[in-house]
Amino acid sequence: MALETEARYYNDHRSDFVKEHDGKFALIKGDRCMGFYDTSYTAYQAGVSQFGLEPFMIHEVVQEEPIHQLPAYYLGLTHASL
Repeated sequence: MALETEARYYNDHRSDFVKEHDGKFALIKGDRCMGFYDTSYTAYQAGVSQFGLEPFMIHEVVQEEPIHQLPAYYLGLTHASL
């Protein structure tokens, strides 16, 4: 699975990241955090600059992951014809 190593690394270190970098965006490549940035865009720019087209992960450092709800999916509207 793509970015499995990066996701595991983030989850393993989330509590440490939150203590010092809450609200920042972590740039992760493999099992290393390459830095923390104020915006996702600056993290993206740094990632492209360092890794080019290789995959890397950007993740907002937060205490708890937000729950994303997709009302159209839950209401069965993804296949609705208008």
